[in-house]
Amino acid sequence: IYPITKAALHMVMDRVRAESSLLIPKQKIQFAMIDPGSVVTEIWELAREVKFSTTTDENKFVRALGLKVIDEEIKKSPGPEVMADLVLKLINKKKLARCYYVGQGVLLLRLLSFLPNAVSENLLKLLFTVLHMKHKKTARI
Repeated sequence: IYPITKAALHMVMDRVRAESSLLIPKQKIQFAMIDPGSVVTEIWELAREVKFSTTTDENKFVRALGLKVIDEEIKKSPGPEVMADLVLKLINKKKLARCYYVGQGVLLLRLLSFLPNAVSENLLKLLFTVLHMKHKKTARI
């Protein structure tokens, strides 16, 4: 649902931008989207608490991998103050870009969103498979 709502917001913003320039061209109203990637907020701690109802080896692997990803994202991602600073800068800017991409991994996710679903799904499956094989190899050592 999250990617769908993000795409919908982009479409709504494009529509508002187009209609406002036609209906009130002399007002010089500007619109910009801030498209954040990974930003450290309390949701990361909530994600850490997610538990599976069953404890199969596959679920244990997915949980361990998920916790590792969370830890890596927290290390690399900016905090909410970065978003607040950006908003303050944009308020005073004379000319806005259509969209500002901020945060860890946002450009990769944006690229995946332009690919056909089957391609992006296969890339993500391949990545998961490689990580799973690497985990098994490390576990044997």
